[in-house]
Amino acid sequence: MKIIHDTIWGDIEVDDRALHIIDSLCFQRLHSIRQLGFCYRVFPGASHSRFSHSLGCYFLAKRWIHHFQQQQGSFFSNHSHQHMIIDLLPLVALCHDIGHGPFSHWFDTILSTIAKSREGLSDSSLLWCSHEQRGWYWFQHCGFFSIVELSIIQEMLFGPQTQWYHQLIFNSRSFLDIDKMDYLLRDLHHLGIQKKIDVSRIIAYSRICVHPSQNTSEITYSLRVSRDIEDLAHLRHYMYSEVYHHPTTRRFESELWSHIQQKQQFFLDFLSSPSWDQFCLWTDDSFLMFLLHPPSSVWNSWHCRQWTQPKPSLLDSQKSSFDPHSITLPTFISSSFFFSQKEI
Repeated sequence: MKIIHDTIWGDIEVDDRALHIIDSLCFQRLHSIRQLGFCYRVFPGASHSRFSHSLGCYFLAKRWIHHFQQQQGSFFSNHSHQHMIIDLLPLVALCHDIGHGPFSHWFDTILSTIAKSREGLSDSSLLWCSHEQRGWYWFQHCGFFSIVELSIIQEMLFGPQTQWYHQLIFNSRSFLDIDKMDYLLRDLHHLGIQKKIDVSRIIAYSRICVHPSQNTSEITYSLRVSRDIEDLAHLRHYMYSEVYHHPTTRRFESELWSHIQQKQQFFLDFLSSPSWDQFCLWTDDSFLMFLLHPPSSVWNSWHCRQWTQPKPSLLDSQKSSFDPHSITLPTFISSSFFFSQKEI
């Protein structure tokens, strides 16, 4: 075991199996992948990495599981297969972003756009356009997991969301999962935005609800934290409209498209014959050097915001007309999402 100090969560105890993964080259690469892509060009504090976010998700997974075990110990003692699940969940949370490329989601956009322009690419090649599928490739080939564990991990990552452990890391029914809770808190901290989320309270008032007749289970919350959850929805919308989709960030991305098109054949060759070893060599800085090589006035003009392209027209479509003040709980979650205050 090792203790790693995190900016958001403090001291995090990392077990030997997780530490073995963290010390691998593939995971250490996440130090060089920024969580918010080009946002650091607009918000200087937004230079935190996917590494710290992954570590935070590992911590939150362990914390949430510990809460469930304390409050609903009989549920886990009556279901023996749950023990393997609770051992795997923190590891899957730790590695959920290991498939991210340079500048995070923007890299997926590059590969997807190029792939659409060329017919004849195999289905396996097209899968490499998604960081989730690249991550699944790593899970299958890293050698850290058994065949039985891989079947459970695949269910966690791509399952039908019919069990509580499908919803802990990625929750398609709502935005309440450890991935979003950690990145919202982490982004707020590094950007210096003075808004708070009481994640501990939300976790404390959560329970696993089992539906025996349907053979399903889900994570539910007390009505006592309905306001906290609603505030979290407002805050997430604020971050998307004011930070993640900032016009200047999008402009930095659009300025690089001409350089990407010049090297389009390189990306097509990569998709035609994907190589994980080659992928692991790409970090934010190495990828940027590759696109703008050799360094010249192009490099200087990009860094100094001397725009050569007009302001992207697509920015208008990214501006949402959605009013966050109009949010009411029933608009984004079902009534079964909550249980009565008397039940807790």
